Amino acid sequence: MKESSKIPISDSQRLKTVLDLLDISAYKLAKTLGYKTPSSVYHITEGRNQLSSDMINGIVKNYPRVNYLFLKEGKGEALLTMQDKIKGQQELFGFSKEKYIHISEEKKDYPLKEGENALYFLKEICEQSKQTTQLLKLIYQEQIEIKKALSNK
Repeated sequence: MKESSKIPISDSQRLKTVLDLLDISAYKLAKTLGYKTPSSVYHITEGRNQLSSDMINGIVKNYPRVNYLFLKEGKGEALLTMQDKIKGQQELFGFSKEKYIHISEEKKDYPLKEGENALYFLKEICEQSKQTTQLLKLIYQEQIEIKKALSNK
């Protein structure tokens, strides 16, 4: 089946799928997101309203396994595997093979002066350290989620 001939999944169906896979109720999701009443979530599951960007962001923030693109556009799987999450975060924070190839080509094509090289590399190291810290935080959060899930059984 061609991509263009697929029928889009409604916001209601996408949210219900996520709720089922996370094994949580619309009420629990509403409380987790900080809503005073669960009606906002129920209206989406009933097809009366659409998912807002704020709700999607809140869901992904509170449930990192949920695939943002699935909620937003119905693309991909509803839940990410750890490998998918790490790969996505690597791309988000700039850890892609293309970036490093581009940098090495840039240095080869446009060599920097000796004094500028040290500053350039220092800036790159600082930026990569920030990215590594973000990635490690994500992995740590995933480990905490796994420990919680195992202790609840």
